[in-house]
Amino acid sequence: MPISARLPGITTAAYREYVASLEEESRRLRAERRAMETAMGVVHFDLRGRITHANQRFAEILGYADPDSLQGVPHQRFCDAQYAASADYEAFWAALRRGDPQQGRVRRLDAQGRTVWLEASYNPVMDDDGQTASVIKIASDITERVNKGIRDRAIIGALDRVMAVAEFTVDGTLRKANENFRRLMGYDAGSIEGVHHREFCPPEFAGSDDYAAFWKRLRAGEYYADRVQRRARDGSARWLQASYNPVFDDEQRVVGVIKFATDITDEVHRQEAERESAAYALDVSRQSAERSRAGVETVNRSLEETRRMSERIEQAGREAEGLDEHAERISAIVAAVRGVADQTNLLALNAAIEAARAGDAGRGFSVVADEVRKLAERTASETTEITSMVADVQRRTRDFVAQMEGLLEHVRQGVALTRETGETMEEVNRYAESVVEAAGRVSEIRT
Repeated sequence: MPISARLPGITTAAYREYVASLEEESRRLRAERRAMETAMGVVHFDLRGRITHANQRFAEILGYADPDSLQGVPHQRFCDAQYAASADYEAFWAALRRGDPQQGRVRRLDAQGRTVWLEASYNPVMDDDGQTASVIKIASDITERVNKGIRDRAIIGALDRVMAVAEFTVDGTLRKANENFRRLMGYDAGSIEGVHHREFCPPEFAGSDDYAAFWKRLRAGEYYADRVQRRARDGSARWLQASYNPVFDDEQRVVGVIKFATDITDEVHRQEAERESAAYALDVSRQSAERSRAGVETVNRSLEETRRMSERIEQAGREAEGLDEHAERISAIVAAVRGVADQTNLLALNAAIEAARAGDAGRGFSVVADEVRKLAERTASETTEITSMVADVQRRTRDFVAQMEGLLEHVRQGVALTRETGETMEEVNRYAESVVEAAGRVSEIRT
């Protein structure tokens, strides 16, 4: 029977065209199914929740080598026990049996009991009577993405707990800030949103070209991290170790800036105090070094003067010893003169005796002899006094020499001590110069 007889109103050409379109649609559907089967896990359940078919990708996602081994496995096996026994689980399958599709992110367990996250849709399959006959599940593995999100949230949570975090728009308006940032800058939750970033900066910086360039670089996607000075709501200075991080959208356009910061105000103040202390120590060290050098010079001058004094004392000692020698020679001469006087006195006495014997003839000679005797007696008396004086001079000279020798020994000891003092002062000066150098390095580091 011709097609036109069986299907009135449809020509053979139209029928062929219709069949061709169906075949094309069938090929397209088969291609889409193959693509879906390759990329996604597909599993069929009966209304009791038991698997009637699973593709290779589904088996791989859940850690099974052979998809045929999943035949008859109940859906509960892929769920944790608490959820599988819950009212929510019963409601989930009741909705599917009614023909209501279910979709969303679901947590399931693989063959080893490990968590697998799926983006899944459960689709009821209707029979000719409009009743649910089975359920097809189509799922993609998003475990890595979910775990990354969990890790990212954990990191953000950790940062949020220990750091001041603020989010700004690209024009610098604060979008939101965490409690740490609000407390640091002196704002409460209802008063900080919408505040421009310049309000947190010293006025001289907020109105500068550097500030405009700072935000221009951020809008260009440049990351910034440094120690910065900011201003709290009450105007007090806050020092922060901060990083400004541009946020990009899918097209790599900057859509915001997130700031992470820690409060280092106390540390900066401590460093400033240490820097001032280092500068003071450097100044004191320099003064000490100068005084030390002056002390060394004074000691050296004292040492030189002491040496000269020692030389003068030695010279005086030598001269005193020469005086003693002269005194001894004088004593010898005086002794000789006294001997002559004694001899003269004796001769005068003899002459007087002879004159007495001579009588009147020897009277004139007697007068001369008497005068000679008197002169000899005075000479003897004077020589005796000179001898006494010379002896006293010798005694005093010897005492002086002894004292000078003792003084010279003390001077020598003083010279030795002064030399040791000079060496010690030289060493102190070297140490002082080392301290100055070290203090200078510390001051440079602190600066």
